Parts: sequence; C-alpha cells; structure tokens
Amino acid sequence: MQKDLLISLLSTELADREQEAAKFRKVAEEAHAEAVRLESLAASIRATLAGISSQESKEQAFIPNKFRQLPTKSSTNGNGSLFHGTRASSEISVGSSVSENPSERQSTDSNSEPKRETSRNPKDYQRPEYSGRRGYIQIAKKILEKNPEGLHIGQLVELIFEYQSLEEFTKAKRCLQAELMRGAKENRLGKDGDYYFSQPRTTLATSK
Repeated sequence: MQKDLLISLLSTELADREQEAAKFRKVAEEAHAEAVRLESLAASIRATLAGISSQESKEQAFIPNKFRQLPTKSSTNGNGSLFHGTRASSEISVGSSVSENPSERQSTDSNSEPKRETSRNPKDYQRPEYSGRRGYIQIAKKILEKNPEGLHIGQLVELIFEYQSLEEFTKAKRCLQAELMRGAKENRLGKDGDYYFSQPRTTLATSK
C-alpha cells in the first residue's frame, strides 16, 4: 500500500517537472528566436547606415568645390541691403546720387526698396544646347550614348545645367534624378546606384 502511494507521488512529481521543463524550453526557444530576429534587424540597420554614409560621400564628391562650403548666415551692410554669404545684390544706393528736384528724389525713394530674387526652375538654366528640348530622359540618353561606361547623376547635372548656386544644383539634381529613375523603371535607361547608362543593365550584360 505504501509502495503504491510512493509510486503515485513520484509519478505526479515527474509529470510536474517534465511539464515545467517543457515550459522553460519553450521560453528559451522563443527567446532565442527573438535574439536572432533582433540581430538580423541590427545587421540591416548597420548596412543601411553604411550605405547612407557611402552615398553621402559619393554625392559630396560630385558637388562642385565652390558650393561645398557656402555661408549659411546672412548679414546686412548697415544700409538695410542684404548680403547672402559673399555675394551682395548689386543695388544702387539712393543716397549716392542726390537729386536737386525734391519730387524726383521722392519718386526715386519710393522705388528704392530691394527686390527679392526669384528662384529659377531647372528648365530656366538648362544649357543652350538643351534649352527648349523636352524630356530629360531623351537628353540624358543622348549624353549616355557617348559615355557607355555610364555617368553619375552629379556628372549629368554638370553637363545639362548651368546652375549658379548649391540650391539650383540640388533642385536640378532632384528633378533630373526623378525623371531618370522613371526611365530606368521603364527600361529606357540603365541604372546602377546613382550611375546611369544608355541601355538597361540586363541588355548590357547580355551583349557582353
């Protein structure tokens, strides 16, 4: 009788311990799976950061030197005329040419307010040979056909536009890149990162 009771108690204890071990084993498996997931996510983030850093270095290399360190603050010359960085607006000072006629001086004063410089659209400063031509894809394709090794987006901006500031360079680059990416998706151009080719990359690979 006592033997049967002991066997029953031990059997119950065994079942409890096995159930408890299975529970901890499941927790450990879930923890391991979560650790693997987090390590994979960390590796992806690390690769993204490296790609961004590499991309910034490439883009910086294709920004013209004269635009890499533009002054960010504006200052005045004491007469209310605004100087942007090292370039001042060439406005005529009314005080430098005194008019003998009061009414004429009043008319001059009323027109002496500084004019705001209007920003230009990329099409406004395309090079003369491309001015009036429609479609950046076609323009770029003609250039790329003469450069089968491919060109960086910054090089294409240099060849197509006559920009006068970093703002115009950036604006032209965004506009051009949006069109060229569309051309690549339509298989009208080849694309490898920020480099573009006159033919899709699959076509180039097949012809080799």
